[in-house]
Amino acid sequence: MARATTSHAQTTPGDPFVVVEGLGKRYGANWAMKELTFDVRPGEIFGIIGPNGAGKSTTIKILAGLIAPTTGTVTVGGLQVEDPVHKMRIGYLPEESPLYEDMTPLSYLRFFAELYEVPRDVADRRIDDSLAALKLDVRDEKKIGDLSKGMRRKVAIARSLINDPDLLIYDEPASGLDPVASAYILDLVQELSRRGKTVVFSAHNLYHVERICDRVLIVRQGSVIAQGTMAEIRASTRSTRYTVTTDVPFMGAEETARGFAMTVTDFAEVHGIEEQVKDKGGRIIDVREEEVSLEEIFLRHAAN
Repeated sequence: MARATTSHAQTTPGDPFVVVEGLGKRYGANWAMKELTFDVRPGEIFGIIGPNGAGKSTTIKILAGLIAPTTGTVTVGGLQVEDPVHKMRIGYLPEESPLYEDMTPLSYLRFFAELYEVPRDVADRRIDDSLAALKLDVRDEKKIGDLSKGMRRKVAIARSLINDPDLLIYDEPASGLDPVASAYILDLVQELSRRGKTVVFSAHNLYHVERICDRVLIVRQGSVIAQGTMAEIRASTRSTRYTVTTDVPFMGAEETARGFAMTVTDFAEVHGIEEQVKDKGGRIIDVREEEVSLEEIFLRHAAN
């Protein structure tokens, strides 16, 4: 295996770090995805979301160089993903991380450092830094098979950092973790981004994506249906809703402690409600405006 130290980014400032053009993958007669085009900027956290079978995991595996695309190209830092050096520059975390359960975390991490030909002193320093960042105390001889799921996930993340990669590709990084552990992993991903790492990850928990991603790609049935920052996605979707409360009943309203209320997504409907209640001698008590969550936007796209 080539040394990790031989890899050098071949992009110029301002260029995307990951460029995906016309990506397609076919299994027999079925396309897992077709004509996917997007890019990821240096130091960005880029989320990929979509329903089951949308092509997320296939895209992740192509980015990681694990499977070859049928059509299209993928470059990372100016290198084709087929280039052997590419694998030296990434840290990959699959949704289900296979770990060597009969090894201790330290021996496991040192083993992977040797595979990447990382010098022992450098490897030990990186391991110490990763374990400290993850708040993972594994200095005893407990084996990986005896660790909790949260600790095992942290060991897998530490492994993904052992080669000091430029690109982190994480498939469901907080999968199966309790809320405290999930929040900690998300905070760590943000910290890695602040340190200059580029991060691509998929998640079923859309709150996680909304919380930390700079940009989001929404895929359905192997095709891109929306991408951009949350502001850009909201701008392309009716992403604001209005809850109107009145002092008299009107068509479609529900009775509440404050009066009669209805939620609409078009402000023009607020004027229609106002006309209804005026005709009944009533008035609007309150109009509350709020942004729609990424989950609601996603569900609208999925429904369409």
